[in-house]
Amino acid sequence: MMWPPCDGLPYFAVVRALLDRCSSVDQALPTLADIPVAWCTNVIVTDAGGEAALIEVAGKDRATRRLGRESPGRFLCATNHFVSPELHAYAVNRRREPVTRRRTIESRLGAATPLSKELIRDLLSEPYPHGVCLHHYADGLGTLWSTIWSVTETAVVVCLGAPSSVKNPWRRFGLQDPVGITQYPAHIPDRRAGPGFWEWLPPGSDG
Repeated sequence: MMWPPCDGLPYFAVVRALLDRCSSVDQALPTLADIPVAWCTNVIVTDAGGEAALIEVAGKDRATRRLGRESPGRFLCATNHFVSPELHAYAVNRRREPVTRRRTIESRLGAATPLSKELIRDLLSEPYPHGVCLHHYADGLGTLWSTIWSVTETAVVVCLGAPSSVKNPWRRFGLQDPVGITQYPAHIPDRRAGPGFWEWLPPGSDG
């Protein structure tokens, strides 16, 4: 995307600050608003109370969409580009791949009743373009791990490596698990990207 002309922190420092300082969406939104960000990034925050927000950040320019238990929307999602009207000026360099991934997420989750962990796991496991799992490691873009977080259960289900491979199981970890270090093998089924995968879309195009 077009880079914002400003000074500030990179996205990973912003995420660290939010994790250290905030325990709710109500705390995260004003905290992020006060942090200068020298980056183009999408941030999704959520809490155990059922609140969530997507903040599109292009330096000093921001756009926020909030979702709660009583909101009409069912989910928030983001890939590697902006979709809000407020940041339309920055959405000039978009590749076909993230636009396709977002369309796949919206289509599969939007049509599902109800939303479930199993549905999300299937979406993460199925190869692109019908899912979001990518295998193009030698080309520079492949799924290294996939996670399904539960803020109410304070736990995460993780698949290390490509979740499309039956050799990579899903494992559950919780905050109350014993502390330690364990090594897990991961299968990486490398495949070359097909024609058009790295294509840049013209401004205004949805692919």
